[in-house]
Parts: sequence; structure tokens; C-alpha cells
Amino acid sequence: MQFILPEQRMNQTPPLALVKTWYDLLSSSEDNSIKQHAQQMLLNAFESPEAIATYLKANNILKH
Repeated sequence: MQFILPEQRMNQTPPLALVKTWYDLLSSSEDNSIKQHAQQMLLNAFESPEAIATYLKANNILKH
């Protein structure tokens, strides 16, 4: 079994499909608790809202 140190984990991005799912839930869910959870998952995975936007744009999820 391989252990991942916290500093190593922070440098890993989640799978693209998972990020896309979180973004889709954040942008289209009618349930505020689902939106909040998706937003928190994105913020936990990336350092900042700007980093999230950069990743989404780079992977053609966010078109702006």
C-alpha cells in the first residue's frame, strides 16, 4: 500500500470527469445544498476560484 503525504495530494488534480460533474452540479442543480457541496469540492481540489476557472477553460468545460 502506498501512502500519499498531504503535500503530495495537494498537487494532484482530480479526474477530469469528476471536475466536470462538480461543475455541472454547481451550474445546473436547483438544490442549493448540492450546489454548495459541488462548490466546496471544487475549492478543496484547487487553490482558488481562479485556478478552478483556469482548469475549466484549459479542458474546454468553461467556454469564457
